[in-house]
Amino acid sequence: MANLRLQRGDEGEWVTYLQQVLESKGIGPGRVDGVFGEVLESAVRSYQQDNQLTADGVVGDTTWDKLTASTTESLTVDWSELPWLAELAQYEATEDGMRQFLRDRGIDVDVLTGQA
Repeated sequence: MANLRLQRGDEGEWVTYLQQVLESKGIGPGRVDGVFGEVLESAVRSYQQDNQLTADGVVGDTTWDKLTASTTESLTVDWSELPWLAELAQYEATEDGMRQFLRDRGIDVDVLTGQA
């Protein structure tokens, strides 16, 4: 998000995206409406403070980096509950491969795609 800076008073799609990112992290940004108001500024300050960032309420490069950093280290997957994933790897990585994978499991692909 290099050179993308958001602050109170800004409006638009990037503000909506910021609100959605904060919401996905369990932080209440207020109404997701694309308006950077008082509630969103407070949520940003709180996030910045909790993450040892300068708590100025402005979303610049450092805050964006932290907000959008990968969190795979906290992701735990129980692969035993996803046996179909190993089976999927046996098919071509194409639309036809996916269709065949679904057909082999008894799924009527044509009904799913509205082609029936």
